Amino acid sequence: MALAPRLAVLGGLAALFLVISSAARHYSPRLIGAIVEQALIEKAPAGTEPAWVRSRVAAILAEKGEDAERLDWLLAASQRLEKVQVLTRAELEHLLESNPDAPHR
Repeated sequence: MALAPRLAVLGGLAALFLVISSAARHYSPRLIGAIVEQALIEKAPAGTEPAWVRSRVAAILAEKGEDAERLDWLLAASQRLEKVQVLTRAELEHLLESNPDAPHR
């Protein structure tokens, strides 16, 4: 095989890699957000409205200025959610504060 077709294939693969990696970088915070939101709804105490949880998560993420801050909040909430089967009302309210790393009251 000649050098030009090989370079064309290699260039195509490099372009495909760049497209996939930039799409993953762009959509990963949204995916993590959806997963954390769904986990909060599933682990919320009985009687908790899913719409309330969604609105609180949206409000918290809107408060965060940069993507890095949003991702930090999502990852901190995710780590807390990993450790529990069902949240109490106090735990849910604590998680739905702006700073879930703050000491629990």
